[in-house]
Amino acid sequence: MNITSVGNRIIAALFDFFIVLALSLIALVPAIISFLSYLNDPAQVLNTAALFISAFISGALVVVVLVIYLVVLPVFLGGQSLGKRFFRIRIIKTNGKELDFRAMFTREMVHILFLVLTIGLVTVVDLIVLLSSRHKQSFYDVLASTCVIDVI
Repeated sequence: MNITSVGNRIIAALFDFFIVLALSLIALVPAIISFLSYLNDPAQVLNTAALFISAFISGALVVVVLVIYLVVLPVFLGGQSLGKRFFRIRIIKTNGKELDFRAMFTREMVHILFLVLTIGLVTVVDLIVLLSSRHKQSFYDVLASTCVIDVI
């Protein structure tokens, strides 16, 4: 088991970030259209209702995209998202068992929760933890009993 470098993890995470960002922007198109329509004529009740409905639906679609891309896809692709696959790294359980939905859900939801609660500042702390950790594990890796290795 060859633990991957922090640099590979960062590059793969940025790759995944841009994929999720693109998919999320596509999901937000209806809300953006409703918002522009609302700005054109804010007095119309129908525009206001459409804005709220489309924003709710678009937000729900973004959550679905996040869960599918960050949790479901890696479980079905043997611990790899598209970014991890491209950079030849994967997530495994530290006990050697098969990566499961529960571990991935815990790992990614804790990560997203800390990102949201700290407005992204946890990324700096995460980088320090990754660089100083013997097994190159982040806080959410330790919580989910996972680690990231190179694919040989």
